[in-house]
Amino acid sequence: MPCGKTIGGASVADDAMLSMALHLRGQEMSLRDIAARLVITTGKKKGQHPSPATVMRMLREHDEQTATDALTEGA
Repeated sequence: MPCGKTIGGASVADDAMLSMALHLRGQEMSLRDIAARLVITTGKKKGQHPSPATVMRMLREHDEQTATDALTEGA
């Protein structure tokens, strides 16, 4: 069981936001431009745009998960 305090805010990313970010990245847009096009749909920040750092983290986590899935399927 984990001990201590969890730091950081609630996740603002959802599947729709991720798929849109992936689509925009495919068009070779910058992280700043992608963040400006995305809108948070839930929580206290609803209606606001995620930060470029949030977009970068969301895409990196997706890429890492995709690579892990590819390795486990190939084994």
